[in-house]
This record gives sequence, structure tokens and C-alpha cells, in this order.
Amino acid sequence: MEKTGVNFLPRKTFLSQTEKLVLKKFGVLKGYGFLNALENMIAAPGGCGYYMNVHKTTYASIAQELQCDVAYVRTIIRYLLDIDYYDLNLFRKFHILTNRTLQENVILAVYGRCRNHNYGPLNPNYIYGFIIAQMQKNANFAWFFEENPNLLKRQDNTIQINIITPNKETAPKPKPKAHAEQKISLENANKIRKFKEAYPNVALGAGNLIIPDYVDIDVLIKKYADSPQFLQIARNITLKWACQKRNYEKIIADTYTDRTNFTVAMVKPKKEGWEREYSEDELNNLFDSLDEIQI
Repeated sequence: MEKTGVNFLPRKTFLSQTEKLVLKKFGVLKGYGFLNALENMIAAPGGCGYYMNVHKTTYASIAQELQCDVAYVRTIIRYLLDIDYYDLNLFRKFHILTNRTLQENVILAVYGRCRNHNYGPLNPNYIYGFIIAQMQKNANFAWFFEENPNLLKRQDNTIQINIITPNKETAPKPKPKAHAEQKISLENANKIRKFKEAYPNVALGAGNLIIPDYVDIDVLIKKYADSPQFLQIARNITLKWACQKRNYEKIIADTYTDRTNFTVAMVKPKKEGWEREYSEDELNNLFDSLDEIQI
């Protein structure tokens, strides 16, 4: 009779990044302890070894085995899927829990040592391509490729698909090209410098200023030249404000030029006679002297 599962699991001596996230969120006992207990259940004899089928009753079974609440089991498994500790794509497609570590420890480290095939069937749809590539190098897995003769033909595809996205730890997302970012940053700085050279008294505005693609800085400089009574001298009008789409469109439409009579209010002139000059005697007579004040 074929066996399922294994009697032991090799354990690494360091914490992965995802394990650290679990420990931080749920603690050592409720988080890391649950994690190891669940993997023991997946790999133990009577289980599937390198994966676990997840049905409606699975959460209740896990909760009963580990003596915890069903709601907690759902919560932590959902989190483990969110951080890609277990493969979310395979979970959605086949309703299973598996990951790189389980497949390496069970399929390669344990099954790969057995000269006689006495374990349950291996489903190639559940196994990562890089695991299959390692299996091909091991003569003990000859039976697996005999049972799946078409597997080698699509292996190259499988390796590419699974090596790229088995989980977040083994397949980090490529970073944006620094050269492109530097080019955009340089163009933005040149536009700002060009404007400041034309109007050094106009404020840029709070925070980082990014000139949008729809802003033609040369046209904007020209429109500022047509508005010396408003855009150039109004203290609350910044370049950042002018680059906002709504405001920019108004400026381009000549809403704020002098031709529209949109001018800043001038200081009212003083009334005639306000600056009358007084003689020394007249100034002295404006106030009573201390000698004349009765206390």
C-alpha cells in the first residue's frame, strides 16, 4: 500500500522574511507555533505530504487538531496567503496550501532519497517547475516521468512560470530602471530652473514640485509675461498652483492677463490736505502743558 506524508521534516535554522512577519503580527506561540504545527499536519503520514487540500471543513479540522478557534484559523491562513507564505495562485486555482519550503523538504529531501517508489502520487500541476527540474536529475524519480511522459515537453515553460512567481521570497519584483527616473528628474529640474530664471520672485509652492506633462513651460512663462499686475506679483500664486490642470487651462486661456482688466487693487491715495505741516507754535498749542492741568 502506498504511503502519504513523511515522518520528519528538515528544518532550517533561520527565520525567513515571511516568518518574521507572522511572528510580529501573531506572536511566537500563536503565530510561529501555529505555522510549524500546520506544516506538520500537512506533511505528516495520512496527509498529502507537500500540500493540503482546503475545503469548507478544513478550517474546523485544523482548529480541532490544534485546539484553537475556527475564526483564528481562517484569519492566519488568509494572512499567510496574503504575504505569499503559501502560494496564492495555486490556492485560487486548485484550493491547496503549498509553498517552496514544503516541496523542497518533502519532495526533494525525503521522497528523493527513496529508491523504491512507495509514496502517494505526485501531481505535476501542484509542483513548481524548478522542483521538477531537480527531480529530473535524481534517478529515484524516473517513475514520475514515466507516468508523465508529456511533462518534459512543457517543462521549460513550467520552469519559467514557476521560478518567476513561486512566492515573494524567491521572486522579488524587478525595480524600476534608475536611468529613466534620473532622466525624468533632470527634465523636471530644468523646467523649474527655466521658470525661476524668468520670474525669481514667484514662489514654487510647498512640497516637491513635479511639472506635469501637459504643462508647456515656455508657454507658461509667456503667459506670466502678459500678466504683470497679477500672476507676477500675487503672493499666494505659486508655480505649483499654476501647474494644476484647472488653473493652467485658465492661464492659457488668458483669464489672468492685463487685457482682461484682472489687476491687483492699488493702494488708495491719501486725501487732499492729509499731510498738512504744522509750525512749532501750532504743535505746542495742540496739547495742554502739565502746569495748566488741574489735578
